[in-house]
Amino acid sequence: MQRRRFLSSLPALALMAGGAAAQSGAEARGPAQGGGAPEEVLGKGFSPEVFGWLGLDEGLALARETGKPVFLLVKTDWCPHCRNYRAAFADPRNAAFAGDYVFVMLDRDHEGDLSARLAPDGDYIPRTMILTGRGVNRPDLAPRWFFPRYFVQDPYADNLQDYFLWLDEKRRAAG
Repeated sequence: MQRRRFLSSLPALALMAGGAAAQSGAEARGPAQGGGAPEEVLGKGFSPEVFGWLGLDEGLALARETGKPVFLLVKTDWCPHCRNYRAAFADPRNAAFAGDYVFVMLDRDHEGDLSARLAPDGDYIPRTMILTGRGVNRPDLAPRWFFPRYFVQDPYADNLQDYFLWLDEKRRAAG
């Protein structure tokens, strides 16, 4: 049992060190192949009552219907950065942007295939990106001050607010 626990933690250790670890086929498929995280996990701790987190399929459909961009967050429950990132969504400065996007959350442990497909620079977590309603990543809307490119750094609330303000400025400039 200890050996299995140790071996199962190796991908996490590699990701936390900045590398991209491949998951086994069974882990990558997970229980939610259909594009939606299990209900009990979706948005937990990330102010779901404010942001209305959706699964990918439902979020993309709503984005196409409303014309809003998709704010995608890929996370896991065990990741310390993901847990710390939660507080950024409770910050009222960030909640002010809740109506500007369709908020979609993927749990990489349950939706490994989807996470891997939405990993332009690695399958690390947490990963935050803007997608079109067709599910296409908008790399032009990934700030250059993030490293890795889609990783919001600590202080999370301040950096998320800076990201939202930057996105808002870009949207106004585009007309």
